[in-house]
Amino acid sequence: MGACWACSSCCGGKRYDEGLSDKLIEDKVPPNADILVLTLKKAENLMAADLGGSSDPYIVFRLGETKFASSRKVATLNPVWEPEETFRFLVDKPEEPDPVIVSVYDHDIVGDDDSLGDALIHLAKHRGKGRTETTLRLINPVNGKAECGTITLDIFLTTKDKAFAERIDDLYEYEQYQRLHMAWTSDFPSHKSSEKGPAHWSTVDSGRTEWSNSMDDLVDELPKGYVVASDWAYMMTHGDSDGWTYASSMSLGVWYDEQQHSSVYRRRRWRRIVRRRGC
Repeated sequence: MGACWACSSCCGGKRYDEGLSDKLIEDKVPPNADILVLTLKKAENLMAADLGGSSDPYIVFRLGETKFASSRKVATLNPVWEPEETFRFLVDKPEEPDPVIVSVYDHDIVGDDDSLGDALIHLAKHRGKGRTETTLRLINPVNGKAECGTITLDIFLTTKDKAFAERIDDLYEYEQYQRLHMAWTSDFPSHKSSEKGPAHWSTVDSGRTEWSNSMDDLVDELPKGYVVASDWAYMMTHGDSDGWTYASSMSLGVWYDEQQHSSVYRRRRWRRIVRRRGC
């Protein structure tokens, strides 16, 4: 449920939710399959799409019918993904693979999201090269010029065994602010269904989010042959000194690193890393 060693299939249309994905289950991947592993690091000098001279960018990767969306960053033209975000794709035609289409969008609360540029990854160039850091120049969707900034990511076209040597499990922890008591609480008494939030815990795949007031309900079983390399701990790469980010509404999906006067909810990301024994 919380695992993200996977690639995705997802919705049509221009708007994508953060982390919208299905798992690429290891047991269903053919033994000799080629797996593409993309690790997103940063983007620089993106176009400004908002009136304030900034953008709320996220990135969509497409390989054939498979699509994967990154998390969204707020009010920046130079987003950095910390931790880095990794997406895995099954390459259906290893001899003549389709190119990966990389598209950057600016998230808008109302209307369609604005395109900030596109790029292509030609997989044949990466066969046999191992893990390679690559910077892609984004093409302006209007005039076709490479003037929309860059994306930096690692590209790794590899085997099934190497692609699934490590798995990352992520969950979100939530609290809500009780103004009557002027205190944060993890108590969500109205939570009744795994399909509806909010609750104390959720999976990170927000397109198919599962909710629970118990962390254990959402943690995947440890796969056979794997060991815990790094146990559950909350992440300190964003937010305040305890990793919390803050929002006035769950539905808007805009989270700030500092508590605002209007903040009603806060969340932080927890992570566990498991590895195949012997790797």
